[in-house]
Amino acid sequence: MEHYSQVYCEIKNKWGQQIAATWTERTNPQKFVYEDCAIAAYLIVYWRQKGFLPHKFCDIGCGNGLLVYLLQKMKVNGYGIDLRQRKIWTKFAGTDLREKTLNPKEDLLSDSDFLIGNHTDELTPWIPIMAA
Repeated sequence: MEHYSQVYCEIKNKWGQQIAATWTERTNPQKFVYEDCAIAAYLIVYWRQKGFLPHKFCDIGCGNGLLVYLLQKMKVNGYGIDLRQRKIWTKFAGTDLREKTLNPKEDLLSDSDFLIGNHTDELTPWIPIMAA
């Protein structure tokens, strides 16, 4: 828990506070920004404890792209896919965010070795199949 708290504070202080202060989405930055800081911290600590860092992750249904941005800032390679681009994506320059419709029966994510699906909505039941 201590390691998680340290990583969370690092992410929140380095990037989260600034992003929350300049948040342009209609959603509440106090909830969404710090929630994604917490998820990023959890994943970083989890990967470190397992001795595993993904070669490339894919955040399916990445929405505002913040989680992808934070993980890339923490030196984790990956990208996000969402059905539609968000205006805020322009603030995350250099972050690999892709506007794409995914068909889980046809689209392979073979370039990714870790799938993230915390906001996958309709794709949630397909995550295990896509990961196989």
